[in-house]
Amino acid sequence: MTEQTDLQHAVAELSRDALQARVAELERRLAFVMDASAKENYEIDQILGRALRYPRYADDPKNFHESIGSEDVCTGEHVPVTLAMEAGKRIEVLERAIVDAAVPLEVLAASDAALPYREIGPELRATIAQAVLSIRAALFGDAARKEQSDGKN
Repeated sequence: MTEQTDLQHAVAELSRDALQARVAELERRLAFVMDASAKENYEIDQILGRALRYPRYADDPKNFHESIGSEDVCTGEHVPVTLAMEAGKRIEVLERAIVDAAVPLEVLAASDAALPYREIGPELRATIAQAVLSIRAALFGDAARKEQSDGKN
């Protein structure tokens, strides 16, 4: 009986050691994944923060240490999801502006919303028309360039 008890004890010891080694390995992997995830989230914060024109840490050296990268931005308590939501809203606004820019100037000038536009002088109106055509060409490519060269608004 003693021999069998000793054998059971030895197997239990091996199992416990193997289990502890496995737990330690899983803890190392978890720490690695958590660290990688935190770094990735920070990078996403920075990419979105720069695109959304958040202030740079370097612009406020009084409150922020030199150890922070010169191009890093302060996103406050935002996380990637909230920054992505803000970026999505901004994209919607810009898309609407692009669609509005595609409206012919005559239609815009005739609308009630464009009352201040109708009240400006011909030189400024021509400058605005040229700017709109240039924006259209940049956004919509060849079709807008053809329209511009044809003299259409």
